[in-house]
Amino acid sequence: MTGFFLNLEILYEQMVQRGISASLFLQNNELCLKDIQFYTGQEDLQEGLIYLVSQENLNSYPIGEKASLLILSHEEPIHFSLPDVCSYIWVSGEENLFTLFNCVQEIFSYYRDLERKVNQALNSENSLYTIVKIAAKHFQMPLFYHDEFYHILACSDYNSIEEDIRYNERKSGYVQSVEVINQFRTSQSYKETMNTKGGSLWESDYDNTKAVYANVWVNHIYRGRLVLKQEGREYRKSDLYEISFFAQAISVLVRYRNNILGNVQFLENMMIDAIYDKEPERMAMLKELEVLQWDSFDSYICGVISPLDCDVSKFFLYSICTDIEEKIPGSYACYHKGYIYMLVNLTKGGLDADNLRMKMAYSIREGLMHVGVSNVFQDVYEFPVYLRQAMITLEYSEKHASTIWYNEFRTYALEYWMTEGIGKLSKNSLFPPELLVLKNYDKENGTKLLETLEVYLTSERNSTLTSQILKIHRSTLPYRLKHIQTLTRLNLELHETRLYLMMGFYAIKRL
Repeated sequence: MTGFFLNLEILYEQMVQRGISASLFLQNNELCLKDIQFYTGQEDLQEGLIYLVSQENLNSYPIGEKASLLILSHEEPIHFSLPDVCSYIWVSGEENLFTLFNCVQEIFSYYRDLERKVNQALNSENSLYTIVKIAAKHFQMPLFYHDEFYHILACSDYNSIEEDIRYNERKSGYVQSVEVINQFRTSQSYKETMNTKGGSLWESDYDNTKAVYANVWVNHIYRGRLVLKQEGREYRKSDLYEISFFAQAISVLVRYRNNILGNVQFLENMMIDAIYDKEPERMAMLKELEVLQWDSFDSYICGVISPLDCDVSKFFLYSICTDIEEKIPGSYACYHKGYIYMLVNLTKGGLDADNLRMKMAYSIREGLMHVGVSNVFQDVYEFPVYLRQAMITLEYSEKHASTIWYNEFRTYALEYWMTEGIGKLSKNSLFPPELLVLKNYDKENGTKLLETLEVYLTSERNSTLTSQILKIHRSTLPYRLKHIQTLTRLNLELHETRLYLMMGFYAIKRL
């Protein structure tokens, strides 16, 4: 989640809390709602909106599928003629239409203000404590956050958890008591909570203790949890969604703030050094690869992401980093001075360049972000060169006002080569990566696809002459060319592609 969007369940509970008698009918409970609009029979229902439908409009216009509706009607829901996949909140027709509309608008406004406060807290001096206080005021219940070592790093009210904590002189802070920690370690129900994502409800298998919590994850590593301690009211279903938002904000802090982490992540340091053309320290990098269980000769790719809207919040960008790492196995992403930089181990994630694009589409919506990616490479120690390549791709795509959200270096490689030579790149990184793909395939399978492509291009795509030079039957050549296209996705009809490949063949032999 990259913002505090609502779903029907949250909206319904907030309406009931404000004294509105309503009923909830759920088919879709996605966290996507950001505003309300009157329904007047429009065919194109926008995602992210809930539509207020009056009795009159309900009888006059057909309702589209998968709509989120707020229905004000004297008729009971059983009489509604709605698509099966439609979700809605029903409110008795006794309510005033415009009063109801204003009430729901106020709810959305409240959550927008809550998100703004959290964003401001991320940039404040005592961010963690501020976020916990904001959350406690929202829930009207005490909250605390403890790290993976059960050190309580922030609490809205220490008196509320006093019986379960003790002060640690060496750490100069509070930690949960040994008794409680030992109970957690032997509790099967608690062990099951260590792998959960999002808000969850924990019920103790020792006593009647219950707690709503959300684990904090950084780079797929558990870094503690945010806990809502019951006091004064019963838990609501919406608490599970809402606490996840605050836990995500804390994960941003744990990841990006030294005063919480104690030290910056090695990969982040390595990435920032590469941005400024500083080579990584090989031994330190080798240790990090061992921790990540990455092989230095896996297949890798680098990327740089730029927001198209300069007013995008840091929290949104940090959330994109987290989302990328959640959805793309073997990935690392970090935010630095307006851009998101990423390194992806394609081998570890079981991906290729096409899969990566599809997976990124779920995190980066077209029109919000502009992405530049490098060629695929096999030596991770070369990643600074390929990060530079991704930066060049983004630069050239923006220079050409590209309308494509995902841009590959191969698109601009020839132009860069012709105008800047090797520049800050290495020779190998500038050569067409498709040639290496064919070379490796030939080596593994005893084929001659690389030679076939070179002869075909130097013969100016004359099939008869190519077959004669290669001493193969003319019917064999189309098969080989189709195989080459399948492996490389090359379009040999484009003269820029042919020129780039010919320059690559020339450079491999002579440079």
